[in-house]
Amino acid sequence: MAIQVSGTTVIDNSRVLSNAVQVAAPIGATGSRPGSPETYTLYINTTTSKLEMYSGSAWVNLASYS
Repeated sequence: MAIQVSGTTVIDNSRVLSNAVQVAAPIGATGSRPGSPETYTLYINTTTSKLEMYSGSAWVNLASYS
């Protein structure tokens, strides 16, 4: 499995976790996103109901939730 952002692979098989783990991500509205996020920062956006990742230059939608 690989996830690409603007043609660049950001997650590939070398980064896939082999065991079940929990990952904590900040949650909030679009206007509450971290101001200076690091690349690959995850964010649960309650305005759009999407899991997002910061690509280094923009927030990218990874998945929807309900």
